[in-house]
Amino acid sequence: MTALDRFRSTLWLCVAGVVAWAAFVTRHGAPWGQTVGIASFGALAFGMSRKRRFFRTAVSRSATGIVCRYAPWYDSGFYLILVVGIFGVSMCASGSDLGVVLGFLALLIPGLSAYFLVAMWRKAVLIVEPSSLSIRLPRRGSKLTEIPRERIESITPKTSYVGGISSNAGLLALTLPGGRNSMNALQVEIVYAPTESVGDTETVLFGMPARRNGMQVCVTSANLLDALVVWKNSTNAEPIALLEQIEGILRGGLAPADSSRTYAGYFSS
Repeated sequence: MTALDRFRSTLWLCVAGVVAWAAFVTRHGAPWGQTVGIASFGALAFGMSRKRRFFRTAVSRSATGIVCRYAPWYDSGFYLILVVGIFGVSMCASGSDLGVVLGFLALLIPGLSAYFLVAMWRKAVLIVEPSSLSIRLPRRGSKLTEIPRERIESITPKTSYVGGISSNAGLLALTLPGGRNSMNALQVEIVYAPTESVGDTETVLFGMPARRNGMQVCVTSANLLDALVVWKNSTNAEPIALLEQIEGILRGGLAPADSSRTYAGYFSS
């Protein structure tokens, strides 16, 4: 982390401390909803000061390979959405008409997010086996699809903007660790042939923002990219040794010498 990034993190920590202090000194005589609402802003500011997105990697071993999943409680974004929900509830309970309106609007965010988070948690899976990948997308009707190595045409990095409105929406982004790059997300794009016939291809994207042909797993995108590239190029590797190497890369160790983990996006870590 650079000196500028450390300054930005410290700035958000100071904001969080000031907001928490304001919630503490105004708690007497104020509606509980107002106090909780102010405190939730402090929690949100604290979350903004953190650079790491995933608290843990959701990686496990099965009888035949390595299983990568999405677990909401490993993702800091889940807790930020939860804080927004707490703010919405507190505003609805504040008693003022404006507070009810703000609370209702705030509750839309966790309400809409819950649909996608639950779907990814229950369905999304990536299984890395010695000679194939198995993928199931978090959408209705999606089945576990096994893709042999020889039908995978490319595994490449893609950058997607998560800022929402426009590339200039990032006045806020400039204060986050990573600066303007903080609103970028590294995605891993896999292009493969669904059948052995020549010409037809399908694409799957791993990372934020989640799309219809994509999903998230609780693995840092740079690590996932490194691991899958090593897997694709290891056509003659011994299966057990290959899986151990891939698992080590997914968990953040055993990075290849030409690793691309220099990506600085806030939403990819």
